Amino acid sequence: LALPRRPSSGIFFTTIGDKYEEVMEEAYRQGIAGTGKHNWIFAKNVFEAIKQRTFERNSPLHLALRGTAKLTEVGGMPGMEGYDKFIEQWKSLNNPEDVQYVMSKQPTYPDEPVFERVYMDDTAFESAKNMAPFLYDATIALGLAACNVTQGEDFFDGKSHYDAFKRMRFTGATGDLFFEQDTGSRDPNSALFQMFNYAESPESEGSDEVSFVDDTTALFQNGEWIIDEPFVYNDGTTVIRPDLPDVSVDYKYIGTGLRAAGLVLCALVMLQAIGFALFTKTNQASRVVKASQPVFLYIICLGTLIMSAAIIPLSIDDEIASVSGCSIACQSVPWLICNGFSIAFASILSKTLRINKIFHNPSIKRIKITARDVAKPIFASLALNVLVLSLWTGLSPLYWSREVTAVDEFNRAVTTNGFCTSEGFLPYVITLVIGNVGLLALALYQVYNARSLSTEFAESEYIFKALFISVLVCFVGIPVIIIVEGEPKAYFFLLSSIIFVLCSA
Repeated sequence: LALPRRPSSGIFFTTIGDKYEEVMEEAYRQGIAGTGKHNWIFAKNVFEAIKQRTFERNSPLHLALRGTAKLTEVGGMPGMEGYDKFIEQWKSLNNPEDVQYVMSKQPTYPDEPVFERVYMDDTAFESAKNMAPFLYDATIALGLAACNVTQGEDFFDGKSHYDAFKRMRFTGATGDLFFEQDTGSRDPNSALFQMFNYAESPESEGSDEVSFVDDTTALFQNGEWIIDEPFVYNDGTTVIRPDLPDVSVDYKYIGTGLRAAGLVLCALVMLQAIGFALFTKTNQASRVVKASQPVFLYIICLGTLIMSAAIIPLSIDDEIASVSGCSIACQSVPWLICNGFSIAFASILSKTLRINKIFHNPSIKRIKITARDVAKPIFASLALNVLVLSLWTGLSPLYWSREVTAVDEFNRAVTTNGFCTSEGFLPYVITLVIGNVGLLALALYQVYNARSLSTEFAESEYIFKALFISVLVCFVGIPVIIIVEGEPKAYFFLLSSIIFVLCSA
């Protein structure tokens, strides 16, 4: 069986009741049923068979048949004037005289023993069959057309009768009747149709076997649909899919490969920081390590460890986390970068400042530099960062957002970007950049002043090279970060690389 592959969201298919299983299983295999993209509407004879059995949950037939519908013509409904009169007259026929008359008009076939006559008892008059009002109106239409075509003549031909029939317009048991002039069929706008939606029965909930029940969702009357209940489609929603080709959306996620690369950079920095801290602890008794002031080396390792940890929340997007989780990650990034940067470079500033105070002492007098004096630059820079970051977090916190950056010809999103943002973030960012870059500049200035000192005491040459690399990275990296902000992959890779270089330097 070859079924048409179309993007259509609805398919009308009428078939013999006992063949629906073969048709729907094949439709499921061909991907045009049970996918949530296609909705099948059947004629009434199919669903009479469906309602009589159960289906295995999540089987092809169960998935293909859920949310389907039955569209059937209706001879009339209570409240329609013509239909109510017809039913009233139909029930009035339930008397011996009329029943005997109707029975006398049934044909008899003595030579056909399989022919069964229809016997009319009380149950036959309880309600009229659906086809009875249609048959009644068809008979009346033919009779009125015959009356109109004769107009005093004794005879008429079939064409004249047919032409007169097409011109007929009257109110019958099934509503207002008028006919199409090209085909002679009844105009659909004059008929009454009923739409049934088929859903799982409440008794099927939690069971491995599923049965279907029908529910009237809409009526088509006088050329208009009258919605009674929301229609549940195959995808489980009440919103019909547009009859358009499927769209592929590029969410511009960071991706597993790039995320792994960033986390490797993070791990390398952390291993370096831990390794150098252990080396300092192991060799703290040596003359060189003592001259390098171990406490500052520990603080530098701590700062780089904290700053490199910012790569972890940077690698999080809504591909692997919820929106609330991404928002938490957004807010943690500036805290880790700024405070880690401040701890690391403020310790370098304190270290070189201490050496300069000792060796650049014009009075050649003994001076005492306390731990509080040394810690002042570290605490001052940390206090500035914590104050600005606290105000930022409290007044205008970062949150995760996703916006559409490109649409197709049908105005559907084809490209979206996810990013961290907040209302009025610029003043906080500018303050943090000025404060931390200023800290870096002060450290560079102190290292420059210590350039003439012995490497044994100040390591000015090596520190200057490291700080120069850091300044160069900031000078080039910050503008580039602003430029690539709309490209999540490039933004993540660049910022992770900058963090890696700053920490490693």
